[in-house]
Amino acid sequence: MLFRSTSTIEAYNPMDVVFKNGSLYLNLNHKFNDKGQELTVNTDYIGYDSKINQELYNTQSAPDGSVLNQSLLQSNLPSTIKIATAKADYSGVAVAKGSLDFGAKSSYVKTNNIAAFYDVVGATVTPNYDFSNDFTYQERIHAGYVNYSKDYIKWTVQAGMRLEYTHIDGYQSGNPVVRDSSFVKKYTSLFPTLYVQHRIDTPQPYRDWE
Repeated sequence: MLFRSTSTIEAYNPMDVVFKNGSLYLNLNHKFNDKGQELTVNTDYIGYDSKINQELYNTQSAPDGSVLNQSLLQSNLPSTIKIATAKADYSGVAVAKGSLDFGAKSSYVKTNNIAAFYDVVGATVTPNYDFSNDFTYQERIHAGYVNYSKDYIKWTVQAGMRLEYTHIDGYQSGNPVVRDSSFVKKYTSLFPTLYVQHRIDTPQPYRDWE
């Protein structure tokens, strides 16, 4: 069986890429006494920003080298991501000969991704709505917890509860070809925990027999 080339496609894809990322962290720790009671606060912010411009050239040639078809697809692909969190923990509160810890945390995430495509024929630039896309996503999570632990002679008991609320939004922008769409999710979750530890051997006080 003989194989014969009917055409050749050559692709060329130059692009210009720019990334800008930044972050900020703030931390606070305060000890109220020498019994382990302390407050810890952490805040974080991270930002990502990227811009990508690219061109996709396609040239279809016959076996004799003559050009059968040429196309140029341009695209602008900016994207941003923002992440922010804040957390506070208070630990070491003496309650009923045990230790009580509690705290709260909130986080926020937002992303925006745009894909704008254009068909270029000569000097005419036409939006390509089949390939183009614009999507925005937001996520907010708020949580609080409380934890109590107590030591006995051979036992350690720890019980806790965490309450978490999540709110998610997504939006897909429409265009003359694709309809817009969106979704929303909201839910609350409760996470109880219980740990029990048993020590088989009770530590004995140190004795100097000499």
